[in-house]
Amino acid sequence: MTDDGRFTENNQAALKHGIYRFRDNGSKALDQPGRSRLQEIESQLQSREGVKSMLQERAANSVLLVELATSYIAEQHRAGIPLDEIPLMRALPGFMNTCHRQVKDLLDVIPDESKVLDLAEHVQKAMGNNGDNS
Repeated sequence: MTDDGRFTENNQAALKHGIYRFRDNGSKALDQPGRSRLQEIESQLQSREGVKSMLQERAANSVLLVELATSYIAEQHRAGIPLDEIPLMRALPGFMNTCHRQVKDLLDVIPDESKVLDLAEHVQKAMGNNGDNS
């Protein structure tokens, strides 16, 4: 590894997960399944509904991760293991922050039904007819 944190050529760490190769070289660093998945993501992100669907999936995954982590931590703690000795306990705040952010991002794209005006009521008000048919 170089002083600036980049992996050098022929360094096995650079090949372990491919994150840095992808960051530095884009799609040409991906294998065929990776390029296909990138095309699927790009296609999904071309529409508001696709973005909403992806955000829903990520929010659901984040909520499930928090539930699984808290369940496991509680189980371990009930078995007598102190909380500070359960390694997953250190990761839980990160999972919870990610979950909060994912759910908040999803809420930003879902319309709030409580703020939607009834179209007929809005038109009547605009016309100065407050619902009176006289």
